[in-house]
Amino acid sequence: MNLYHLKRTDNAEQIRISTPLGLESVEDCRFLLVGDADVDPSAPLHISHFGYEAWLPDKKLEKISSRYMLRYVQEGKGIYCGVPISKGYAYLTVPGVEYSITSDAEDPLKHFWVTFEGSAATETMREVFGRVVPFAEYFSNADQAISVIEEIVCGRFGKVNEHYLHISAFYRLLALHSALPRPPANIHHYDFSVYLKAMDYIEYEYNEGITVSEIAKRIHIVPSYLYRIFIKYSGISPQQALMQKRMQMATILLDQHIYTVGQVAEMVGYSDALLFSKIFKKHYGVSPTQYQKEH
Repeated sequence: MNLYHLKRTDNAEQIRISTPLGLESVEDCRFLLVGDADVDPSAPLHISHFGYEAWLPDKKLEKISSRYMLRYVQEGKGIYCGVPISKGYAYLTVPGVEYSITSDAEDPLKHFWVTFEGSAATETMREVFGRVVPFAEYFSNADQAISVIEEIVCGRFGKVNEHYLHISAFYRLLALHSALPRPPANIHHYDFSVYLKAMDYIEYEYNEGITVSEIAKRIHIVPSYLYRIFIKYSGISPQQALMQKRMQMATILLDQHIYTVGQVAEMVGYSDALLFSKIFKKHYGVSPTQYQKEH
């Protein structure tokens, strides 16, 4: 087992560890990364790293995950892809999927984590969790899960057969999850939750000039991931959804024959009446002025 020497990052403070084994406690650690240097990458399931991390207040991380990672919140609060997380929560990242974590300004996150990969990783996640998507949910066995990871972080296994001991510990983690009733697939499915939140912003703030980038920022995800969620659940982009809402409301206002085109443009979120007219004509095939004459 190797304890890597790390420098401070933007979102977490890290400590430098020179002793590979025998760490008694992580209470004073700000960041600790533990890796299995002898891992067999051809194994169908193998553990990449175990670790402990204490975040700085009000810090955010956005990235695309390269491996599966399970995290267990020991203390603090934060937001994972739009879902509030706190002590007792477990959350999963999935390879190739963008995610974001924001640490609370007053009560920053502290969590233990494990990364894993291999040809059997996806099927293992499907068997244990019933889905292979990122999620965040309260986990009543979180303290036991943390104890399992802390055993490895503190080097209590020694150097004999590390790979098998790590796999054994990992299956103990999965057993803790499997021991609990599996929630319905849609309850903590955070990407659907994010979609609903974004639709709420579109529904109620379309007239305030809100942009897709601003919506994504409020939900604590990156715009490209918001785009993928909308394509998944609606078949159109968030930009198209926002435009359709504005065009729908524009026709309602034009039908009343009491507002000018410029006023309607402003009332549905466009500061530029010419841009509004261009988009309206592209969407309906006629200009807003012509539409108003015909209705």
